[in-house]
Amino acid sequence: MCVTEIKAQIHFSTQMLQTIAKKMDGISTASEEGEEVTSNVDITFPIDSKENLLLVDEKLQIEESRKKVVSIIHNFAMKMI
Repeated sequence: MCVTEIKAQIHFSTQMLQTIAKKMDGISTASEEGEEVTSNVDITFPIDSKENLLLVDEKLQIEESRKKVVSIIHNFAMKMI
């Protein structure tokens, strides 16, 4: 895997995490306002709070952790092809 591919994957992963953070903010806001929050997807996401998401983001700032995540995502994607 070349540096360009790693940078592209990190950019994609960062965008995904930012999207998840925004959605989690929306869920927290809706819950605080007493609105019912429903999901069409029956998946338990391992990052269940904004604090946990921020911890993951901090860990991704470490190059070794980032490489592990990229490797796992790459392996998973290759299985899906």
